[in-house]
Amino acid sequence: MKERSLSQHVLSWTLPFVVAVSALISVSTYMIARTIILSELDRDARHQAATAAIQVKDALEQDRNSLLTIAQSPLFADYALNREFGLVQEVEVYRREIEKTLLDVSHRLKSYPRLRFLDARGREVAAIQDDAVRAASRQADPVIAALARALRPGESRASGLQRVGWHRWPVTAWHAGIFDKHRRMVGVLEIDASFGALSQLLSRFRIGESGRVYVIEGNRPGLNSQKPASAAGGRMTATAAVPGTPLVVVFSVDRGEFIRPLWLVGAASALLGIFALALLAVGLRRQLQVLLGPIGTLADAARTLASGDLTAEIPLEGPREVAQLARSFNAMVASLRQRTEDLMRRVRELVAVQRMNESVMRQLGRDAIAQACIEAAVDGLGFEHGRLYWAPEGRDELVFECATGSALRESDDSQDAIALGSDDPAARAVRDQRTVVEEGARTVCAAPVMAGGRVIAVMVVDQRSEAGRSALRVKSFSLLCGAAGVALENARLLEETLSSEERYRTAVENSPHVVVSLDQNLRVTLWNRRAEALFGYQPTEAFGRSLEFIFADKGFERIKR
Repeated sequence: MKERSLSQHVLSWTLPFVVAVSALISVSTYMIARTIILSELDRDARHQAATAAIQVKDALEQDRNSLLTIAQSPLFADYALNREFGLVQEVEVYRREIEKTLLDVSHRLKSYPRLRFLDARGREVAAIQDDAVRAASRQADPVIAALARALRPGESRASGLQRVGWHRWPVTAWHAGIFDKHRRMVGVLEIDASFGALSQLLSRFRIGESGRVYVIEGNRPGLNSQKPASAAGGRMTATAAVPGTPLVVVFSVDRGEFIRPLWLVGAASALLGIFALALLAVGLRRQLQVLLGPIGTLADAARTLASGDLTAEIPLEGPREVAQLARSFNAMVASLRQRTEDLMRRVRELVAVQRMNESVMRQLGRDAIAQACIEAAVDGLGFEHGRLYWAPEGRDELVFECATGSALRESDDSQDAIALGSDDPAARAVRDQRTVVEEGARTVCAAPVMAGGRVIAVMVVDQRSEAGRSALRVKSFSLLCGAAGVALENARLLEETLSSEERYRTAVENSPHVVVSLDQNLRVTLWNRRAEALFGYQPTEAFGRSLEFIFADKGFERIKR
């Protein structure tokens, strides 16, 4: 039986598992999305229905207020009073005034297709229909007559939604009683409010393309002759009662309009899933083929490290074990690089101290040794810029001596003198006799140079703050300043010694007496000019020779004794 490869082993169980998980995720995502969409749709539908119900209520309240406002006109009471006294001409005048008032209301409000004033027996006195005066009908309306007997002062009543032949929209008839000053019924005012304007307002309440708003009274349709479809027919409905009325606002929307896009998303997801599975199979096979690649990278990095290159690093890639191995290798290289850098820093410090010592041994002047000290601090410790100031005894200021740096700044702020009472880091270092570190755009470090228990100079180094600093470098700088103090003090003593020796030699050479200096073996170490003139030997001929070459044996023996 042919053995299967490692990739075949992995793919044989990975792909079926991935297919099952993908299918489960797709179905779950579809059901969750469908539930969320329908829930949001139901919430929006309820909100739209409730808002529309408030709008209907406000419109009905406005109709009632208009009715009561018109009913308060004194024309109706004056009309009834003149009619009671049989003043025919005055009655006609007031009737026409009533017609004019109702016509004006019809022109202004545009929402009342018919306004009527009827007497207590239900006969029309004045009628306005479609913005025009209509001849009053003398036929009594028993419904109005019944209302006249039931209405009370300040009371209004509204009929339900009614479809009438003389208007294309449903109307609601509002009635209010007209009473004289003795609270006797003299007539009924009727205004028929059209739902046309309200229908246009409610048409704005919609969700998507299929959302519709209906106003019904009980089970009767109000604004539309078609009943809204039931939820079982694929539509979702939400209802809200109009407070204080038998009207109900119904919001209906087709659920399929919002669900259908999910099918498109599902189909696209399925195609994408198939494509992703194909890519996954190819990727897994390729990944298994290059699985040992990180091991080869690790071997190459190890060879690079063995050759002395400490920059070798391994990318943290591959399986967890390989990544952990790479992380450990990188940590080892970083530790080795850090130790090498520490060792090189130590070497630079030692070289810097050696250079100062060489300056002293070469018997250079104190100024040259000061330059060597500040250069050793900058180059040996890795600072960017350095300055050295003398601290003369008995003076209240520091005197600038020299400056150095790998790249002197364009605006070097070295000062010729710094007052000891100032807040400058160098002044503070001298006053406090300790190292001062000041952070800012540049990190400044100032340390006193001590000799014989007093401060003879101060060294100031600085670098960019982003370059960072370590406590070890500051400590090394302080130690180097201590060594600089020893070097500068030795240089001073050497200068004094040389100066004293020069004065001594001048005095001896110019002496009128013979001056000869001998070592413990009685060999000549000093031969002045008077000795040269007296004995006739040049100093080069006399140096290192015994006195035997001048005195006879007996004389030399006496001198030895």
